Amino acid sequence: LPALGQSETDERPVRVCDTMPKLATCAEMDKVQADRCTQMTVMQLVADEISYPKEAKSIGLQGTVYVSFIVEKNGAVNDIKVLRGVGDSPAALALSTEAMRAVATLPKFTPGLNEKGEAVRVNMVTPVRYLLAE
Repeated sequence: LPALGQSETDERPVRVCDTMPKLATCAEMDKVQADRCTQMTVMQLVADEISYPKEAKSIGLQGTVYVSFIVEKNGAVNDIKVLRGVGDSPAALALSTEAMRAVATLPKFTPGLNEKGEAVRVNMVTPVRYLLAE
């Protein structure tokens, strides 16, 4: 699957920085709590946005799709791609496509900062779980 939202810059994103990107709801917490809060909030926002693809539901396909994305220096979400899906079948690809679409709806983040306090591009990953109710 092609990435959603290609960025214009060649500047390589970092995986870890002094102050990780965070969502507004988590901004007032200390660093450790803010990071946890942001991870949990991202998972929740994505889960709320997901619409289980019919072709996957009809064959009972479940699993976790790992989606990577870059938080740009302006806080925008970009370069969304699937790191690992649940297979190559059309139903599995539907899960991956829907996971990417849901991640693309995330609000802007407070950008990540390096130790000098400068905004940096940060690569983040979120798991998207597809689970059918019994």
